[in-house]
Amino acid sequence: LHSDLGAERSAHNRIADALALVAAPETAHVSLAGAKGSLAVGASGRAVLVFSDLPAAPTGRRYEAWVIGKSARPAGLFEGGGSTIVPLSRRVARGSTVAVTVERAAGVSQPTRAPIISARLS
Repeated sequence: LHSDLGAERSAHNRIADALALVAAPETAHVSLAGAKGSLAVGASGRAVLVFSDLPAAPTGRRYEAWVIGKSARPAGLFEGGGSTIVPLSRRVARGSTVAVTVERAAGVSQPTRAPIISARLS
């Protein structure tokens, strides 16, 4: 029970931090190609993907976010399904693209499929 409570608090804190980033006045917002939503990037490069109406990933698969500069680097796995907020595990620099692919549930080190969603921070 104690570890369940700790996990819930941690998840709550991640979402609260993500929402604070989205609402900050200095945050850049970029519309997504391929889905309803946006990429929010703070001045430090911390970033969050915000989706509305994203279908759940197919059975046995998950969505995987990528930060693409000179190469694609994994930035987070997520299930999707309705409104979804995804804090990225990598910083996003100007000129980078954030893309989303559908990958096997455990994730991969490099994309194996073409991106279905993308946004470029100019």
